[in-house]
Amino acid sequence: MENVGYDSTCINSNIHTKAYNHSIGTNKGDKVYLADPWDTWHVYKIEWYADSVSYWVDDTHIFSFANENTGYTTWPFDKRFHLILNIAVGGSWGGTNGVDDSRFPQTMQVDYVRVYQTDGGSVVDPIAPPDGELVWNGDFSQGGIKWQSVGSYEGAAASGSLDGETYHVSVTTPGTQNWHVQFSQANIPFENGKTYQVSFNARASVARDIAVAANQNVSPWATYGKDTVSLSTTMKSYSFSFTMQEPTDLTGRIEFDLGGVVSEIWIDDVSVREINSTGIKPILKPQRLRQLLRQYDLLGRQ
Repeated sequence: MENVGYDSTCINSNIHTKAYNHSIGTNKGDKVYLADPWDTWHVYKIEWYADSVSYWVDDTHIFSFANENTGYTTWPFDKRFHLILNIAVGGSWGGTNGVDDSRFPQTMQVDYVRVYQTDGGSVVDPIAPPDGELVWNGDFSQGGIKWQSVGSYEGAAASGSLDGETYHVSVTTPGTQNWHVQFSQANIPFENGKTYQVSFNARASVARDIAVAANQNVSPWATYGKDTVSLSTTMKSYSFSFTMQEPTDLTGRIEFDLGGVVSEIWIDDVSVREINSTGIKPILKPQRLRQLLRQYDLLGRQ
């Protein structure tokens, strides 16, 4: 979290690595605006995983940075780190417009600093997807592992939680566009010239449309394949396919755009697979098996 006095409503989140930093013009980051961050309490949060780092203010997702697996110059975040909270005066950024002495004295009030680690102190080792499947934990049997928390943008507000082995998104302030609320998983490889099928089960508390996309996980957020589907109040299966026309992206993502309508949404059995010349590669994943069992009312029988 970075906040400068002359742009006092702007909250910046940025990556600082040897390869990506402002001093050489390769900065990666984003920003949001708060009405009065100097008079109201806010929760600033970083979610730090082996494959990504995400920044949040309250329930608003600011920016995510994926591990490109190209070495320490782009990903030094597998080393020991420490926390810094400080007030700086002047400098090449904060002092761009000079220093207003009439603003002093100043204080920074911190209510708490907390660090949590998953699974009571040990890092959860997620179960790899079956051969041919590109989505990790698509059936949510491992909780929310590998999925990014629900992101809210441009004043939207939403939250996500597990409902059994189904992911539940509650959209309370929808924004004006479907992308104002997002639920996604990053580090999905899309290779140029290959065709992929995206499938999932979903329902909503009211009949509504959502968009589902395969896209770039960093700016400019290029879209590789996208579909708009109409959800009903009954859990149904949906799918679409696309051919990757852009250069190979080994750190892409699958994204659900859920804004625009106040509603509850349930998502399950998310899958992305490459399609060969005769169709989907013939490997039956566990969540698809459960889907078939539900369809024929066999779930629970020996």
